[in-house]
Amino acid sequence: WLAVLINQFLQVQTGLGVSWIPKPSIRTIIETFGVYSSYSSLLLLLFSILFLFSIVNHEKIKGKFNWKKIFNSIDIYSWNGNLSNVNRIYLLLIWLLCPIIFPFIISQVSQPIYNDRYTLAALPAFYILIANGIMKIKNKYIKSIILILIIVFPLGHVVTYYTTVNKEQWREATNYIERTARGGDLLLFNAGLCQENGFDYYSKRIDLIKKPFPEKINIDVNDENIKKLKSVVEGYNRVWIILAYHGDGKGLIKKTLNESYTLSDHREYVATTLSNRKYGRIDLSLFIKNK
Repeated sequence: WLAVLINQFLQVQTGLGVSWIPKPSIRTIIETFGVYSSYSSLLLLLFSILFLFSIVNHEKIKGKFNWKKIFNSIDIYSWNGNLSNVNRIYLLLIWLLCPIIFPFIISQVSQPIYNDRYTLAALPAFYILIANGIMKIKNKYIKSIILILIIVFPLGHVVTYYTTVNKEQWREATNYIERTARGGDLLLFNAGLCQENGFDYYSKRIDLIKKPFPEKINIDVNDENIKKLKSVVEGYNRVWIILAYHGDGKGLIKKTLNESYTLSDHREYVATTLSNRKYGRIDLSLFIKNK
């Protein structure tokens, strides 16, 4: 994992890395554990409790619990707590925290490299600690209930995953363009590396002209670079605009093209956002030059 981390850091420093990653916050770390918990807040809460059970020994010193007098029982209940299996716990905590804390710190002082999938080396340690917390529960009925909840809580996300379109629809978007485009059409991409990693992966036609706009990837359309658009589309009667991720929030591309082109077709497809937990769109627009 350290080799992967070093490679990520070096790629970012040389300008070849994941420059689209935003700067992380403490909330980002919490969201990472949410991902580990199958996007279920209830499962994350349960895992948090089991995590505490795992790293702390808890032994009842005195008191007998009475369901009829719950608050009185709490008053006389007494526990002794201390860290359990210190050497093993330290090892697991280091294993858990290093793949999360190191990229988090690097992302604060340099180009951000923190992303959920880059912390997966921590996942086995997290689950081992959770499993240890379950094993330390003596009551077999409570243990059975916890195991059932661990199965039940993620089901909502599983159902959503299999009943909702939640992956980027570059296959569908590409197929539509290739069915309807004419030879020599200009395709302008304002979506980072989506041309290379999305469109070109499914594209089979070689008679289409493809260009990024703006020329530098991961740059939003602004009042300065929009001035170059007319020269880019000059000589093309049909221009496709493919927007995703960064997009064109101010609508500058369409506003500029509307001066000499007419919007002929428009389609939208699903595209994931940077957080990978919400969904945006791939926006396709075909402009035809006015006669």
